Amino acid sequence: MSNTLVRLEVAGDVGVILIDNPPANALSRAVRAGLRDALRALTANAALRAGVIAGADRVFISGADINEFSGPVEQPDLPAVIAGIENCPKPIVAAIEGVALGGGLEVALACDARIAAPDAAVGLPEVTLGVIPGAGGTQRLPRLVGIAEAMALIATGKRLRASEAEKLGIVDKTVPENVRDAAVAYARQIDAKRRVSALPVREADGLETAVAEQTKRAKSSAARAAIEIVALAAALPFAEAVARERETFLKLRNGEEAAALRYLFFAERAARKVDVGNAQPLPLATVGVVGAGTMGAGIAAAFAASGLPVLIYEAAPEARERGAVAVRAALADLSRPEADVRFVGSIYKLADCDLIVEAVFEDIGVKTAVMRELGSVARPEAILATNTSYLDLDAIAAAGGRREKTLGLHFFAPGTG
Repeated sequence: MSNTLVRLEVAGDVGVILIDNPPANALSRAVRAGLRDALRALTANAALRAGVIAGADRVFISGADINEFSGPVEQPDLPAVIAGIENCPKPIVAAIEGVALGGGLEVALACDARIAAPDAAVGLPEVTLGVIPGAGGTQRLPRLVGIAEAMALIATGKRLRASEAEKLGIVDKTVPENVRDAAVAYARQIDAKRRVSALPVREADGLETAVAEQTKRAKSSAARAAIEIVALAAALPFAEAVARERETFLKLRNGEEAAALRYLFFAERAARKVDVGNAQPLPLATVGVVGAGTMGAGIAAAFAASGLPVLIYEAAPEARERGAVAVRAALADLSRPEADVRFVGSIYKLADCDLIVEAVFEDIGVKTAVMRELGSVARPEAILATNTSYLDLDAIAAAGGRREKTLGLHFFAPGTG
């Protein structure tokens, strides 16, 4: 084998197919080709009675290579690799460490058994990228855990610890250490192929209820498509259902929702890699919050629960009283009833704060007026923040007169436990 990303190692009478595509062992075209070739070599070697698929650096397979999703599907595609695993005449065991997500779990589901570290994560999170599993995951998972459980996992993209997955039947056994060695030993005990695709769908009688429950919760076209395709496990032969799954996957993959979510995926990761040079974090000793409504009280509680003293400005005494009740409730939910939160009736009391967050009514006039006032009150080094979710951040920042020290700091349901 000439592929440097996948190699076949020999452990006695078991062949270990090792994926070594750092940092996450994603299923790129080269890795898929390597897996195909390694499976052929395993099959051809008469001295090997079984195989193990494992990942280098304590990571099994993180999923597909998302960089490839914007172009045409290159061969071998993942369904072809999955078919190679199932059609291999020798038993194959997945040795799961780190993560087995998306296509990684689909590879594992095509194996005859799955051995995992208890803290490894498994799941089919494709809906979070606007697609559904496209290599048999929607049809194999119901055969292991039941159609209702499979639908819930796939339609939400939920991840499970391997210890949880073992209880459901996704993982055959968890071992605290030496997962690869345990998988090799387990492979030696398997006498015949155990194809998941040949199993009957478990608990198909709960289909109608599962569809109704998950449809209510579905928030994307991908989630709704996942519900529809998983439901086919109870209605169609495996091969026909998998063909429908692949057709739906490819359609979603080329859609606008998936493209937007891929853009977001890469943008978030690029943002983490911004070169800040020699920049040092500003000191943050005291936080000010303007407004003690639902958002302001929750924001104050969130900061206070992290150990920061917080000053909340509300002009009206009755508003301060209502805010105090809300803050106490939020801090109780966060198990920090003794946190340092004080109310003030003058905005000038916020003058020494290092960070001031406005959380007033969502109106551009109200917010710019508050920012204008804060621009004259806050010390020059202070950071001003707006909690707006959709108003023009540039306009709000301009009102404060310090655009370079103003940011958007939006909280979703802050202060809730």
